[in-house]
Amino acid sequence: MEKIKLLLLGKNNFTYKEDLSKVIQDLKKELIVEEAEMSFEKLIEINDEIQTKKFDRLVIIEDFGSLSFMVLAKFHSNIVAQISDEYSSHMTSEHNGSNIMVIGSQLTGKDTIHNVVKQYVATDFAAGRHMVRIDMLNELI
Repeated sequence: MEKIKLLLLGKNNFTYKEDLSKVIQDLKKELIVEEAEMSFEKLIEINDEIQTKKFDRLVIIEDFGSLSFMVLAKFHSNIVAQISDEYSSHMTSEHNGSNIMVIGSQLTGKDTIHNVVKQYVATDFAAGRHMVRIDMLNELI
C-alpha cells in the first residue's frame, strides 16, 4: 500500500487536516499526518525522511508554496511540483512521477485544494515514454 505523508506547515493550514486526511484514506492509501511551523530546518528534516523512503509521496500545504518548493527541489531524487489546479496535479503525477506536491493555501481555494490533493494521490506514474525523459534528466544531475 502506498504511503502518503500530509505535511501542514503553519497554523493557518492545520484546518485542512480532517478533510484532506479523509480524501487520502478514501483512496486506500496509508496516511501519515504532521502539523508543524514553517522553518528551513523542518524542510531539511523532511528531506531526510524522503531520502530514507519513510513514505512514497509527500503533500505539503503551506501559505504560498514557494519556500518548500525551492528548498526541496535542490535535493537529488526529489521531483517537486508547486500546484494550484487539478489538471496540473494529475499530469505531474502521471507524467513526471512527482514525489512531492506543494500547494499554497493563500493562493488556492479550499475546494480546489481538496480536488488537487485527490487528483495527485489518485493518479499513478505512467512510466513508459515519460521514464525515458526522467532517466535522461537524472543522467545530467
